Amino acid sequence: MVTRPAEASVPTDNAADNAAEGTAEGPIQKKGATMKVTVDEDKCCGAGSCVLAAPDVFDQRDEDGIVVLLDAEPAEDQHAAVRDAAAVCPAAAIALSDV
Repeated sequence: MVTRPAEASVPTDNAADNAAEGTAEGPIQKKGATMKVTVDEDKCCGAGSCVLAAPDVFDQRDEDGIVVLLDAEPAEDQHAAVRDAAAVCPAAAIALSDV
């Protein structure tokens, strides 16, 4: 009796499968998904990177440079900039979630 090894699955180059997983920038945003932004002022070091990346969503206090959240649920056209702001924050003081 001859036995054969189990067949291994072969990866495909199916664009639909790849699209479901997202991109290098992160998961694909669903149409109409709302982003929720929170900041941890205690972690903030006042670098201002978030303000440079998304000035419509973040600002800084004049007295100490600590982040000020201007919009906790930014419009969809701001989502990419807000993700960039969170990614470049040296103190990891910005948290993002989908609502």
